[in-house]
Amino acid sequence: MKVILQFCLVLAIAKLALGQLVSAYYNAAAPRYFPPQASWKFNPTNTIALNNWNHLYVMRGAADNVTNTTGGDVGHNFAQRINGALELLAKHDLQTNPVGCVDFVNPFPMMLNVKPAPGEPVWNDFHTTFDERHFIPPGEYFTNCPVVLIPRTSNSHATLAAMLDIYLGYLKAHYTVIDQDLDWYLLVQK
Repeated sequence: MKVILQFCLVLAIAKLALGQLVSAYYNAAAPRYFPPQASWKFNPTNTIALNNWNHLYVMRGAADNVTNTTGGDVGHNFAQRINGALELLAKHDLQTNPVGCVDFVNPFPMMLNVKPAPGEPVWNDFHTTFDERHFIPPGEYFTNCPVVLIPRTSNSHATLAAMLDIYLGYLKAHYTVIDQDLDWYLLVQK
């Protein structure tokens, strides 16, 4: 019994020492990979304004102001853009519909707690998840998707441009623009 206790004690000490070693390495290496972000200060405009998401704060990397396709700063960060889209949907009482989004990411089904359109992925990344020859056909992409948001700006200009090249003709034939703001076009199915 004494041998078993000694063995368990040695294992516990080894586990503690290994944990200290890993911690020391991380503390030494982390500043190289994750530099201190003293400039990261809480900014209420980086908060999603939706009842069930009102405590979601978008960190600085995604919260930086988005540039338009010509490189100019549009003055809106990611959270402000999402809040604007949510306001457009609420203005037309469309928050309970599946919402498609022609952009790098589509957070709206999750945020609105609605079933997503069956053909639309939550993530589009040009040359990673699709390209000019390999993409979801428009009729499948927008299956049972009564509402579509098209951003005027994007964190991924290449993805937005490629998606518009692929899907804009279909969208013009099957959807109507009913509203727009500085960041979005809101379309509904004809």
